[in-house]
Amino acid sequence: MLHPLGEAGVSVPPVAREVRGWPVRTLVDAHVVGTVHDLLADDDGTVRYLDVALGRRKHVLLPVGLARADLQETVVWAPGLTAASILRLPPYDHDAATLSPQAEMELLDAYTAVLAGGAPLGGREAGGPPPAPLTSLSEMEGYVVADGEPDPRGWRLLGDGAAPLGSIEELLVDPAALKVRFLVAVVGGSGVPQPGVRRILLPITAARLDPPHRAVTLEGVTGDDLDRLPTYDGRPLSAADEAGSRAAFVAARPGALHDDPRFDPRVCFPPGTA
Repeated sequence: MLHPLGEAGVSVPPVAREVRGWPVRTLVDAHVVGTVHDLLADDDGTVRYLDVALGRRKHVLLPVGLARADLQETVVWAPGLTAASILRLPPYDHDAATLSPQAEMELLDAYTAVLAGGAPLGGREAGGPPPAPLTSLSEMEGYVVADGEPDPRGWRLLGDGAAPLGSIEELLVDPAALKVRFLVAVVGGSGVPQPGVRRILLPITAARLDPPHRAVTLEGVTGDDLDRLPTYDGRPLSAADEAGSRAAFVAARPGALHDDPRFDPRVCFPPGTA
């Protein structure tokens, strides 16, 4: 459960409280895009998000690992974002109770899309057509992984402690954004890699790609966690199917969500202060 700092019983390091009211500046184009209105912390007092007021009554959540608090300049930097891209982020309505693990994963996906220069996942103009279903890369004629980008098909799938879980067979791509959204993994019972036994879906945001070792790692995930995921039957994924797949992954291992480095407060706050 996440809590605003104003709630009773939430204790965080003093430096975290100090950044409230500081300007937020994009590192790419050095624009001041808003101010830190508040912070959201978990039950242990670990800060996970900055609540940034952009003006015009819009607030967005910036995962703490995607921000840099500059104590000398009293400014929070937002690396990788521009003034235009931060405006494309989904709004935050100040109701921390709505931030379920699934909603947080969707927020990470939105950041992944925006940082890559696109629109947030699922974002489209009001009244526009529904998004095209996610499709296997191998079925998309003329589409290949861009030069310099890793193609994890055929790589090993590793879990907690580098335990072997299986292998990556396919990528599911958003045809409109031309971005990978899911990995299709082949796993066996209890995490023992047995090619052809069972296919499951893994959100790309939950995976760490290691090109030198041709491996994909799921931090904090075990074979037992993957056993709880539904089998993927190979169909293109509609928006509803996609949401269901993300919810299933979060339900299988909800505690792993904040292990993502984008939620690490040590990235934002100087060592010894967070």
